[in-house]
Amino acid sequence: MTPVQIATAVLSLIAGIGVFLIACTMMSSNLESVSSNKLKQLFARTSKSKLVGVGIGTVATAAIQSSGATTVMVIGFVNAGIMSLMQAATVIYGANIGTTITGQITALGMFENSISTGVVFATFAGIGAFTMAFAKKDI
Repeated sequence: MTPVQIATAVLSLIAGIGVFLIACTMMSSNLESVSSNKLKQLFARTSKSKLVGVGIGTVATAAIQSSGATTVMVIGFVNAGIMSLMQAATVIYGANIGTTITGQITALGMFENSISTGVVFATFAGIGAFTMAFAKKDI
């Protein structure tokens, strides 16, 4: 690689991390004003069953494919008083499980008669886009 390519790669990495951190900060600062009673009730269910909290964390992380983003959201919920520390712990456990799903999907394409990874990811992207387009706007 030439020095220009190295500099471009390093600057792109720094810019990407910066955008991620700014987005996480903005999200955390706005969570308290956006939180509703229904959201609090959803997280109250996780205190009744730790398995529900793990399930929420797993599904959230598999959907957004970033355990770091899920963890930042959960920390924001705790800071806003929407979740307790115990509820957050169960969701983060689920996030750690959910982050392995991406690796499992990628591994599906490694077998001889398997579906290609691109088809699997495109299918999940289509399901996500369909869900976002037709989901209810209020929580």
